[in-house]
Amino acid sequence: MAVEGTFIAEQKGAACRGRGRPPRPEDNVEKEWKGMEKLTEQNRAEVEAYISAEPEYNVFVQGDLENYGFESKTVEIFGTRAADGALCALLLRYFNNYCLCMSGTAPVEELAAFLQARGAQYLSGKEADVAALAARMPGWKLRGTNLARMDRLAGGAALPEGFSLRMLGPQDAQEVIGLEVQIDEFADIFRGVDREEKVEECRENLTRGGHAFGVYDGDRLVALAETTAENSVSAMVVGVATLPGWRGRGFARACVHAAAAHSFAAGRRYLCLFYDNPAAGRIYHALGFADVGRFGMAMPE
Repeated sequence: MAVEGTFIAEQKGAACRGRGRPPRPEDNVEKEWKGMEKLTEQNRAEVEAYISAEPEYNVFVQGDLENYGFESKTVEIFGTRAADGALCALLLRYFNNYCLCMSGTAPVEELAAFLQARGAQYLSGKEADVAALAARMPGWKLRGTNLARMDRLAGGAALPEGFSLRMLGPQDAQEVIGLEVQIDEFADIFRGVDREEKVEECRENLTRGGHAFGVYDGDRLVALAETTAENSVSAMVVGVATLPGWRGRGFARACVHAAAAHSFAAGRRYLCLFYDNPAAGRIYHALGFADVGRFGMAMPE
């Protein structure tokens, strides 16, 4: 049984954090929207309080906020407010991928129109919230997954003789993307996106906000797991994959184990990931992950 074929947590870390590129002038990013506010450092305490209500769903927002702040080419944060002035929705842009955090009073029509006008290529967040926006964006499709959290690493992950595992760095970005483009489950992420843009995004993640661990057969990278949005308390595990000819040997498990061990050693309190394959879920659970909810991703077809 090729469990590791879908041993994948899609979305942010390198290619698997989403799809896209930094906005360009033709994307009309300066258009003003009634009710949509570009948040600044002055809003930090307010944003942190808002996302703290559901921390597992907001690992990406927390990580990008700590790693990039409010003023960078890579990350922007937008908010909209309820009648009483309190935040009722946040949209964080990372490259051209967006993370959503919202409450029941959020203006979903306006949020959907805002994303479309900015040329968004990827949206993630709580499944019900992402579904509400995707339904108002013609041509977008929704994928729902299980969101899981690990507070303590369980079990081991020994490699077969003859294989090695090491941490990857920014200099390995081409190799990471070279593996990921061979994974069928990542096809949607790469469709219509220039490969070099994904290499740039991967290099950025491995420079600032994430780590990757890979299993090698000789000098060939055959399995991978990444973390992204690393912050003072948590990180997201993404991009878990094994090449077809090397599956069923526990390589992805070993990569996830190494990524988790590294994060906990750095002082983080928990990790999250999302998955949709039951067999992969059983392996994640054996390592110490427990399901906490449903996570959604949407993108243009």
